[in-house]
Amino acid sequence: MTAIEFSSSPLTTDDGRGEGAEPAGDEMCITTAPTADVPSQLTKARSSPPTLEQVLTQTSTTASLISSIASSVEDFASSDEAFRKELRKRLFRLLLKNYAWWSVRLVRECNVHSHNLEREINELQQVEIERDRLHAKLSELFAMVNRAVELSRQF
Repeated sequence: MTAIEFSSSPLTTDDGRGEGAEPAGDEMCITTAPTADVPSQLTKARSSPPTLEQVLTQTSTTASLISSIASSVEDFASSDEAFRKELRKRLFRLLLKNYAWWSVRLVRECNVHSHNLEREINELQQVEIERDRLHAKLSELFAMVNRAVELSRQF
């Protein structure tokens, strides 16, 4: 297994067999040499424990950060709940308006269709009355023609 790390430090080989031993096959590990340019401030900060004032400042900052995050979450949750409540209210109103519109539409369509049917029935009745009247006139005409034919036979 080969592990390679890139750095600006000079490269050395270390395969766990000590110095001067030659690497065996693929099991060579290339690492960087320890650098001397590590900032001394980092090592000092790591080695010395923080002061009580620093800990209290960090704790209060952490507590205030936690409380601000919690309040943000609570505000979001309450605004989210208010939004959901308003959305439910508007959807319910929309549903009622849609139901009312469909109901009115059905009633109106029924009224229009019944009005159209009544009008067509009235027109048919008028046509039948006219047909009966014409039939009566035609019957009178045939009766007169029959009488005239009978009178003409008598002469």
